[in-house]
Amino acid sequence: PWALGLGLGVGGWGLDIRHSAFASDVRRPTFCVLRSAFLFDTVSPPHVRGPDSEILRVTGVYSVLATPFKTGGEVDVESLRRYVEHFLGAGVSGFTALGVLGEAARLTERERGLVLETVLTQVNGRVPVVVGTTTEGLHTCLELSKAAQAAGAAKVMVSPPRAPKLNSASVKAHFAALADALTIPIVIQD
Repeated sequence: PWALGLGLGVGGWGLDIRHSAFASDVRRPTFCVLRSAFLFDTVSPPHVRGPDSEILRVTGVYSVLATPFKTGGEVDVESLRRYVEHFLGAGVSGFTALGVLGEAARLTERERGLVLETVLTQVNGRVPVVVGTTTEGLHTCLELSKAAQAAGAAKVMVSPPRAPKLNSASVKAHFAALADALTIPIVIQD
């Protein structure tokens, strides 16, 4: 099942792990794989069911939130709240915050936490929120992903690490470590 979602993508094809150990191991969270600019394919093994199985699907239109700033450079929390309400009023199916195509890499840890708290508080469970937790290092990515999960994110969205001598085994190890640490689904963004 394909769904329009998460608004901005970079085109091309994502990492497809449907046929790997990830897709058949019930102990690991479900992976959603970015397939192209506006399409997502939810990878949910048939045996993964339960009362919260609807959270395993990415359906509808997800607004990619830009982080607004005041003239002095600090996060504009009030504008962010208005932005969220505007899109909720327009009927979005969910939000993506702190993605790699925005300014997340330029935010401090405190600012990332402020954006996460503001969005999740304003949404207040009305729609799912996917939180970007991509960083260059696994340790920081794990910390951000655990914090997003603890705060109430429906899913985390992570791009594969980018390093000069990266290979398939290291990318798989990166996502395996995330899967071992989390219980919420992971969206793999290319």
